[in-house]
Amino acid sequence: MAVTGAMSEGTRRNLRTQWRRYGEFCHDYKLPKSLPVSVEVLCGYIVYLAQRFRSPGSIANYVYGLKLLHVIREVAVEQFGQVKVKWVMRGVARCMRHRKHQAYPMTPELLLKISKYVDWQSEKDIVFWALSLVAFFLMLRKSNLVPDSTKKVDKTKQLVRGDVTCENYGLSVMCKWSKTNQEGDRAFEAPLVPLEGSVLCPVEAFRNMCRRISASEQDLAFVFHKKGKLVPFTYGMWHRKLRACLELVGEEPLRYSSHSFRRGGATFAFKAQVPGEVIQLMGDWRSQCYREYLHVPLQTRIRAAEAVMYEVRQGLHT
Repeated sequence: MAVTGAMSEGTRRNLRTQWRRYGEFCHDYKLPKSLPVSVEVLCGYIVYLAQRFRSPGSIANYVYGLKLLHVIREVAVEQFGQVKVKWVMRGVARCMRHRKHQAYPMTPELLLKISKYVDWQSEKDIVFWALSLVAFFLMLRKSNLVPDSTKKVDKTKQLVRGDVTCENYGLSVMCKWSKTNQEGDRAFEAPLVPLEGSVLCPVEAFRNMCRRISASEQDLAFVFHKKGKLVPFTYGMWHRKLRACLELVGEEPLRYSSHSFRRGGATFAFKAQVPGEVIQLMGDWRSQCYREYLHVPLQTRIRAAEAVMYEVRQGLHT
């Protein structure tokens, strides 16, 4: 189909999941699966989803997926915009009173604590450390860095050794694909500069990994030896090691994920007074949604409030 042919494989996979969910709803309530759905069935489906999800946003995505199925089948979609449907969605959102749960941001202080539990004789730990620092300082998405499993390697998406080159300022990291560049029609260059004399230096961490683990330019950037062969360092490995280290340093592991590095990098750049448009460029955000990633400490907000009051006071005295 022309419509689905324009989508990425990830989008098509998500839609198939959403369509299966609608099929389950019809099966559970003995409803015909024929399209178009009526307003009453659509409202019932929204309530059905509300019993299974914690986020109104997730419900909206599944409803949109069902609407897209109507578009593909070339049947009426007017019912999706009916007032009754909108009110049911609004009522569900109010009842759920959902608050978005974001992963806690990573910080340099926490990275320093984690470094004490890195085994510098272990290839996997050296890869974990290089990966974590690159993710933090470049604010990269996990999809750019590591595969979900050893069977899901995609070198058009994940970094390979040849994507990282030495420059006079440090390292240049060339990202070929991202969530905002699914066609791969533009390369995104991200510079990594050294932090001399620190265990948090991403340039030295990456170079140390390359010295210890030789690989060709076509191999994934983050690999290690297992039974004499190079194997990819996967998302699951990264996740497990991160949470093990967090527990050792006294942090709640469930509060963090790989997304903590992207959010933490953006937050720290903001704290370092990097302009917002530069943070947006560094993290390869196409819109200003990067602002949702920023964690602004209470103390910073207090200073901002005090600055406002100071200006008011000055104005009243002039």
